[in-house]
Amino acid sequence: MIKRTPQEIADFFGCYVAQDKIEDWYLYRKKPSCDGEKRWKCMKDDRIQGFLEPSAVNAPGDHEWTHLYEPSNSSEKPDHLGEVFIHQEYCLLTNIDQIELVSQINKMMAEGWLPQGGIAVEHLPKSEGYVRDSCFYQAMVRGV
Repeated sequence: MIKRTPQEIADFFGCYVAQDKIEDWYLYRKKPSCDGEKRWKCMKDDRIQGFLEPSAVNAPGDHEWTHLYEPSNSSEKPDHLGEVFIHQEYCLLTNIDQIELVSQINKMMAEGWLPQGGIAVEHLPKSEGYVRDSCFYQAMVRGV
């Protein structure tokens, strides 16, 4: 599970995020007030139904339950129309020997590469003149 900070959640959903004293996290449409005892108060329709699982929230080290996270007023929105890259580099390893391919994979992993998916196997029929009966492939990625 990818944890998000309360501020990231507030910015993404455009809402207020607060934790009560018993450590449950809540989302609010309008700014709630703190009673100072153990919870946040608001009009019934201003609280978004349910609560966030505490294990899904990555609270900062200096966080106190009385802190209210407000959505940022940034008018700058991310451009989601361009290409999105999860990794900067991609390569495809190929080998007719499975043990040699695993050795190549381990060497590249030591250099920061990660396997993308599992090993693919192509069957090469000897009846069509191929010396080996299979070829192995592994996609590798790294960066970002």
